[in-house]
This record gives sequence, C-alpha cells and structure tokens, in this order.
Amino acid sequence: MSQPTGPGPQGYPPYPPPPRQQPAWRRRLPLWIALGVVAIGVVSCIAAVASSGGGEPSASSTPIPAPTTATTSAPSTAVASTQPATQQPTEPPTSAAPVFVTVPNVVGRDLQSAQEELFPPLRSTSIDATGQNRAQLWDRNWIVVRQEPPAGTEVTVLTDVKLYVVKEGEAAR
Repeated sequence: MSQPTGPGPQGYPPYPPPPRQQPAWRRRLPLWIALGVVAIGVVSCIAAVASSGGGEPSASSTPIPAPTTATTSAPSTAVASTQPATQQPTEPPTSAAPVFVTVPNVVGRDLQSAQEELFPPLRSTSIDATGQNRAQLWDRNWIVVRQEPPAGTEVTVLTDVKLYVVKEGEAAR
C-alpha cells in the first residue's frame, strides 16, 4: 500500500513526497567496483606466477662452470686456456634407508580426528563403506569402521591408509 501524498490530516504537516528510486546501475555500482578490484587482483597474481616461471628453475639460474686459467712454465709468456675445467664424475647420492612407522588404530573415531592423527607421517583416503560412493564433505559426521592396513602394521612413511567410513548412525555393508 502506497503512502498518500498531499495535505495531511487537519492539524498535521503535509505528507512528504515518496523517496526517489535510484537507477539500477547506480545501486549496483559498488558491486561492479568490487568485482573489478577482485579481477585486477586475480590477473596480477596470475601475471606474477607466470613471470616467476611457476617455480621452475630458469636456464639463467643454472650455474655455469668458470673457465680456468693454466699457465705454462715458460719464463717470458703465459698462455691462458679458456676451456672449462674437467669435473670428476661424482657418485650419485646414496638413498637413505626407508623410515618405518606403526599404523595407529583409528577405528571408531570420526574421520576428521582420524586424518589428523595419521597425517604427518601417513596419507589417508576415505571410502564410503556402504558402497554408495558418497563424498565425505563434513568429516566430523563420518565414523571410521575399518582401516587398511590394520593397526599395528609397520609401513613406510607416506603410505596411504584407506579409511572405510559411514555416516553417524549408519551400519556398514
């Protein structure tokens, strides 16, 4: 219901005119400015990554062996050689012995706390134990019902531990 205009009731001041609506483009101007600032930021970040080479070493950053100068034993003249020094073949680095860790028991815990316990030395993959292949979006709503490899197994660092999970209140199939 719109407000009446014109003279007000007896003894009261007249009704004020309704406020004027701004055009739609003017109401949306702050939104367009914010989107422009965000777009400029994204483009500048992409340009910075592209100009830095994306973390890949460039050809100019690889060291070039310095030429060596060899002198002869002749008393009057010295002869300089600009050939690079020959490098002795180096032995490849020996790999260290693999590091083993014991898989902890995370069965019965919520997925979030299970992943937090496993993470530093081990990796984890969560699998819907009902067979419905659902994604685990809210990790605290899922309970670990089985794990592979089982608890107490000695495995190498960064081994993937499969966590079979169900939602709270469900039974595994």
